[in-house]
Amino acid sequence: MNLDYSWPEHYPEDCPPETADSKPGTYYRCVSGNDVMREDFKSTYEMNLKPDMEKTSPCKRRSTSIWSTFKGARKILDLWPQFPSRCIAEVHLDGECGKLKRSKSKERREHYHWWIPTNIDPCRFATGEISGPY
Repeated sequence: MNLDYSWPEHYPEDCPPETADSKPGTYYRCVSGNDVMREDFKSTYEMNLKPDMEKTSPCKRRSTSIWSTFKGARKILDLWPQFPSRCIAEVHLDGECGKLKRSKSKERREHYHWWIPTNIDPCRFATGEISGPY
C-alpha cells in the first residue's frame, strides 16, 4: 500500500526509514488518562525528553513508542516512575496508520517506533480499553 503521507517538518531527511512499513495489529501506548488526546502520541523529541542522545538516532527520537504487548507498556511505567503518562491505551492500527519499525534491542523486542504522519489523527486508533492509572 503506497499512501500519500505528510510527515512533520522537524523529521530529518530519510525519516521514517525505508525499512519501516505499516504493521496492522493491536499495540499499547502509555497515555495520560481515560480521555486519549493528540498530546498522548507525542514523540520524545516533541515532549523534549532527553534520553541518552548518543544511543538514539534523530529519526527514532521523532517516533512515538508503542508496544506489541500490554506487559511491555507496563514495564516502561515501572522503569520510568517520572514518565508523565500513567495509563495504558489499547491501540488498533490498520494499514493507513503511518510507518512502524520494531526496535532492534533484544531487551526491547516488544517496542515499536511509530512515525505518525501530520495528516493522520492517532487518536482514531485508540479504540480499545484504557487501563490504569498505575
